[in-house]
Amino acid sequence: MEKRERPRVLIALAITYESGDDFLSSFLSDISGGGVFIGTTKPMKISTRLQVCFHIPGITDSILITGTVVWIRDLESSDNPGMGVRFDEMEPGDRERLDQFLAEHEEGRGGQSNVQRPTSKGKEP
Repeated sequence: MEKRERPRVLIALAITYESGDDFLSSFLSDISGGGVFIGTTKPMKISTRLQVCFHIPGITDSILITGTVVWIRDLESSDNPGMGVRFDEMEPGDRERLDQFLAEHEEGRGGQSNVQRPTSKGKEP
């Protein structure tokens, strides 16, 4: 059984992310106060620093976070490829909005997610 420091919320949200000259968009499907899973067939390398930006339902301002890629799952090993990004830096107001959203929606506390948990062929790294 997987142990996590922070509860996660399963939800589909549009996300943009950039590192250096690369500016990309995708969807996140899994978010916690400590990080996010970004679905992509072209994950960035582990240890890549990037800026992520997304909107959470009911909030007009976007959330902007600096993070680091901490694991990847490629298309060859999974039917749910992507990358796990750890949150390193965010503004206090963004942290407050994210924490409030997560508290209202986290698994096991009556919150409802908008998507089913993606399945994969192998174990999540």
